[in-house]
Amino acid sequence: MRLNSDNHEKCFNMKVTGGVVGKKFSYGVNVYYEDTDFSGVVYHANYLRFMERAREDAIGQKTLVDLYRDKKLGFAVYKIEITYKEGAIFGDELEVVTSADRASGFRWIFNQTILRKSDNKIITDSKVELVCLHENKKMVNFPDEIVSLFG
Repeated sequence: MRLNSDNHEKCFNMKVTGGVVGKKFSYGVNVYYEDTDFSGVVYHANYLRFMERAREDAIGQKTLVDLYRDKKLGFAVYKIEITYKEGAIFGDELEVVTSADRASGFRWIFNQTILRKSDNKIITDSKVELVCLHENKKMVNFPDEIVSLFG
């Protein structure tokens, strides 16, 4: 099931770091031949692409477009920690599970785990720190549209 801001009522509550109640979003990915390297395993950088799509899907493309167009706001990766536990291969169906914790007004940590659906094995586990930037490249607080999604 793909969950995003347009159907977030389907999201389920979960405990996240610090005992804060947040929301968890799920995004499905099919591994294509083009995602793999010469050994048939997903190329390491492609997991970052899968996670980026999952964050965009959780927030909602329309919300992101509106924030940029109306408020001149965007987001940048400040820091990323990723652990590669097992390689996905051509034909695998994956699930990217995303939740978020507020680190400060202008910085959020997105916890993202990629699982293989067939055996529920963790493929990667990551923490992605995003900052909110105005078009002038100055950091600003995350807008209410994002804060309300992740609790």
